[in-house]
Amino acid sequence: MELPEDVLQIVRGFSKPSFKHHALYKRTLKNMSMVSFLELRTCLRDYPEKILPALEIFEKATAEYLVVLVEYLSETDPLSDVRTYYEKRRTLIHCEREVHRLVHMLTHIH
Repeated sequence: MELPEDVLQIVRGFSKPSFKHHALYKRTLKNMSMVSFLELRTCLRDYPEKILPALEIFEKATAEYLVVLVEYLSETDPLSDVRTYYEKRRTLIHCEREVHRLVHMLTHIH
């Protein structure tokens, strides 16, 4: 027995995930060393087109920083990448502040 089309549309509407950016949210929490960031979750739900570019930049900066950090902490020649390490660290801090600033701005629109 097949359900009528109007009932199927209702079922399809409820079967979709309520929060599409869960994986990105969890990765961002991990990268920021946070357990929860409800304002970010709200922004991802309500204003994804405005917050996603900043989160992509933050993820890229985090990945680059981690690569340089491993080189910086290696026992072979820790002083060879000091400047690069501090540049990537500064970029990462700037990107994280930008995400926080944007989240604060978007959640205080109303």
